[in-house]
Amino acid sequence: MKRKNIIYIMGIVLAVVLIGLFSLKSDTEPVNGMIIFTQVFPGTTDYDADKARIVAITPENDKPEILSEGFYAARSPVLSSDARYILFAGKKTMDEPWQIWKMNISSNETEKVFKCKVDCTDPAFLPDGQILYSKMVNVTEDAKGFALFTCNSDGEEHKQITFHPHDDLLSTIMQDGRILFISKQQHPSASTPQLMAMRPNGSKIRLFYLNQNNSWPISRGKETKDGKMVFIESSNANEPGGSLVSISLTRPLHSHELLNNDARYHSVYPLKSGKMIVSCKENNAKTFELWEFDPESKKREKLIFSDPDYWSVEPIAVYARQRPKKLPDELNYKDMTGRVLCLDANNSNMPSLNRAEEASKGTAIQVMGIDGIWGEVPLEEDGSFLLRVTANKALQFRTVNEAGEVVRGPSAWIWLSPHERRGCVGCHEDPEMTPKNVEPMAVKNLPVEVMAPDTQEMEKMNKKSEKKG
Repeated sequence: MKRKNIIYIMGIVLAVVLIGLFSLKSDTEPVNGMIIFTQVFPGTTDYDADKARIVAITPENDKPEILSEGFYAARSPVLSSDARYILFAGKKTMDEPWQIWKMNISSNETEKVFKCKVDCTDPAFLPDGQILYSKMVNVTEDAKGFALFTCNSDGEEHKQITFHPHDDLLSTIMQDGRILFISKQQHPSASTPQLMAMRPNGSKIRLFYLNQNNSWPISRGKETKDGKMVFIESSNANEPGGSLVSISLTRPLHSHELLNNDARYHSVYPLKSGKMIVSCKENNAKTFELWEFDPESKKREKLIFSDPDYWSVEPIAVYARQRPKKLPDELNYKDMTGRVLCLDANNSNMPSLNRAEEASKGTAIQVMGIDGIWGEVPLEEDGSFLLRVTANKALQFRTVNEAGEVVRGPSAWIWLSPHERRGCVGCHEDPEMTPKNVEPMAVKNLPVEVMAPDTQEMEKMNKKSEKKG
């Protein structure tokens, strides 16, 4: 009798455990076949999308389920690699700034990743579990913009990783582990947006895509399974959407391909099948619709969803993907300087500002920050220079001749991360040029120190303290 009771009790316990495991599993499994997207009122822009909402449809139910119920506005959803969670930008009330939120797709449970007093938007999951986002900052004393930040999954240990006077938005994580984002210069004048790439620690920043035909990127880039990056670009700031294009990851600067321009496209998301979900609208239509698109035939094949009262944009197909590569962090945060080597500052595709041939060769390099010139350093006879500069500070270079006249420049804004080493062939040279197999004269000497004005005083104080010690 006792044995039967024990077996009966064990059976009940096992059943309870199995039920619990099944419930846990169903609560965390990816929801395959679901499409998550943002709906905004016609005529609004993504970054002023009051009352925008995040919704979902499934193969069984094409009526949108509102995932962001209880939010005044929500947008910019991005999917985790395991397809279990999304990050998004949300506002509980009209007056609060955009904040970063995380949602369990199966249970619709949401939690604020962290609290911030300014707008934070465009989140993304990093391969090491951290979270990437754009945060409103003062890019100069008089201008605001968005810089990229990272934080732990629990919302702690925030770190700024971009430092130029730009707007940095619409980030995505490439399979090789790098961050791809849209960057638009704000100072000293506004420029057209460009696609930039860098490592998650803020190092190795570089131009990824050179704009074609006076167009610029306006959407997150999305990587396809056949080694391409697809995104939307536009040449008209007064019209929503643009053209659907792709570039090769192996040669992004010279592989531009127009996939379709029969309508205005807003956003794109690749599928496992090789096809894509696109948000687009006909030229005379009122709303953006979701379509299945075939990049091989360059045609829209099937209407997925349409709503006469909303623009349907930023689609996500919910399925698991391979997690991007986790890149090593080689920075040393105890060394708040970086080193930059140039092989020949006179090697440039940029025309000289001086017509006279004898005055068109630079003899010195000027290092310029947002607040003015940091210093001037003579070039070596072969045009090379090696500098040690303040880390995490925006800077530019320009060459001057013996008369002190500017020959070329300024360059694009860059920064060096703590202990980062960077090199270039020349100043605005061909981006695909390989360096000559020679030893530049600059490396035979110690790097010349050129520090930002606010760190020059700090360096002097540190040296005085060392002498007293």
